[in-house]
Amino acid sequence: MASRSLFGSRLAPAMRSLRTRNYSSVAPPHYPANINPHVKAEIEAIKHHAEKTTELWRRISIYGMFPILGITAYVVYGMAVDHIHHLHEHPPTFKKYDYLRIRNRPFPWGDGDHTLFWNPLVNPDPEAEE
Repeated sequence: MASRSLFGSRLAPAMRSLRTRNYSSVAPPHYPANINPHVKAEIEAIKHHAEKTTELWRRISIYGMFPILGITAYVVYGMAVDHIHHLHEHPPTFKKYDYLRIRNRPFPWGDGDHTLFWNPLVNPDPEAEE
């Protein structure tokens, strides 16, 4: 009886309508025989406009965005190389604060003292400085 009240006559039509809905955004490939010629012309104009707009954005993506992406990558790479050279010349110094490097148990990788993303170039090592 409980299943009948859950899927009873009130809920069944809603479930049926959800099952039969079609969420397609593609127009049907053919038009009905009795379609108004003005409506058909408007649909064709919309399709033509969509094709032109798609081609425009494809060209913008290929001829505009890829060169901009390449130039940006080149500039950022140069900045990263400069930063690495700066770190080699002026390595960071370790500052011992009481609230940093609290280890209740060792990490399960490496020597147990360094984090997973520890980098000797960027992160100073307190044992090396003592």
